Amino acid sequence: MTMNRKFALIILFSAVVSFGSYAQNGDKHLNDFDYVKFSDAWLTSQNASGLGVLPVSDMTYVEVSGTKSNGSFVNYDGSPDSYCGAGRSESFVRLNPKTVLYGRVSYDYFHGKDMGGSAFVNPYFNSVNIVEYSDTTRGPKLKETYSLSGGVGCDLTDDLSIGIRADYDAVDYAKTKDLRYVDNLMDMKFTAGAKYRLGFADIGLNYYYRRRVEYAKFEVEGTTDNNYYSLIDYGGFFGDWELFGESGVTSSSYKAPELSQLQGGSLQLGFRLGDAYWFNEFSLRSRNGYLGSTSSARIMYYEHSGMEAEYNGRIGVRKGNSMHALTLKWLYATLQNNQDIYNMVTDNTVTTVYYYGSNRVGDRISANGSLEYAGDFGIRGNYPVFTVKAGADAFYLASRTSVYPNYRDREIASINGRLSGTYNMIGKEGICSFALNLGYGAGSGEMKSDGTYNNPSAVSLVVRSTDFNLEREYEYFTAGKFRAGAALKYSRFLSKGMTVYAELSDDFLFSPKAVYLGKTANVAMITVGLGF
Repeated sequence: MTMNRKFALIILFSAVVSFGSYAQNGDKHLNDFDYVKFSDAWLTSQNASGLGVLPVSDMTYVEVSGTKSNGSFVNYDGSPDSYCGAGRSESFVRLNPKTVLYGRVSYDYFHGKDMGGSAFVNPYFNSVNIVEYSDTTRGPKLKETYSLSGGVGCDLTDDLSIGIRADYDAVDYAKTKDLRYVDNLMDMKFTAGAKYRLGFADIGLNYYYRRRVEYAKFEVEGTTDNNYYSLIDYGGFFGDWELFGESGVTSSSYKAPELSQLQGGSLQLGFRLGDAYWFNEFSLRSRNGYLGSTSSARIMYYEHSGMEAEYNGRIGVRKGNSMHALTLKWLYATLQNNQDIYNMVTDNTVTTVYYYGSNRVGDRISANGSLEYAGDFGIRGNYPVFTVKAGADAFYLASRTSVYPNYRDREIASINGRLSGTYNMIGKEGICSFALNLGYGAGSGEMKSDGTYNNPSAVSLVVRSTDFNLEREYEYFTAGKFRAGAALKYSRFLSKGMTVYAELSDDFLFSPKAVYLGKTANVAMITVGLGF
């Protein structure tokens, strides 16, 4: 990260922290940040014009945390031995009766041992994955993540509100053993919208734009006689390989970026039904992009397109000192990827790339969903004495990868159920909190189904695959697994509405029938922070 980016992060961090100095709101000790944030779906909507529903004048927290993870039940690109340090601050501020500000800034540092897999931060988003071809080149990886978010909502009249929000993430991801690489990601989102109150309903609309650019630079240290291959994975760890050198997407002399742009919008509908409020948010976005370069002298290797459809819904009911909420979230995405056919011609030292069409190499469908009930009981101010949650998370992935005339199909479906309870002992000088959670997950599908298109005249090409990655990924999603965790938190009240807190938590996973992965994974975390 450059010094300018670090300086900007420090300045913005200080700005977020200073939000709390604008106002005071009764007994701020009893403002639980998460309870307030998720008490109304407008506060987490893509449409920032709904920020005006904030029920307090201001609230802020600043915290740092450390995480230690051990165990080999991790996805193919995970680490069996890692640690992470993080710092973050988040704030809501009612600047005046008509304007509400939101801000968040965070920094995460990750160090993992014995890692292979993908060179990208999130291979489930990228159109093409670059995977280590050998399982013997595993090594340590480092990742730094910088995140900034800001939003403002303003009431123009009693019924009409407008708002804008921007989110920016920058990630530096590096492997420090040959074949080593440095991967850089920039992900920016922007929304602008309005909300109108009409009788018993609220109607909102917002525009959405996202630009995501990621590029990896590959290299080896010193001189070596070893040949390093990477799998250019079109899906299902099936595609072609590439020798590290002076050309291709793993070139040592050029970083080929993958760019994705998404545009669309969301419609929000909120209904007041007696003591209940039913919030609905429907989103639709188109996606397009490429891997390579638009320059006439450089190669555009792949071009992709797709769409995303998303729903966020919540029904909340407040009865006396109890709150009940049912939340449903769903994201459906498609992606089609085409490999360009090209020829490079050099004339008088001038190189020009000519294109002659493209071949479809990948079709992908993915879906993520969750359903959760949350009950808050004995609410004092904005702090529940007891909270119970029950829910389930679902994941689905299906793809067809083609290296003509060969193809590979795969399908993964998994669901994870969870149950948790938190008890807060609220005293005069502080709060002592205990939490327990349990869960179970499993899945099914088809790890791979390889075949050949019915075209006897086609020349069969050599298809490359890393089935050791395929086996680990499939087991990670589909193997039966039990989870159990506990947390202990103590919050101490200070003067002027400030609260200092510390939390210890541990989550343990056991998969008794795992074959390709280890059978256990454990995550321990310590967090200290200040709320005001």
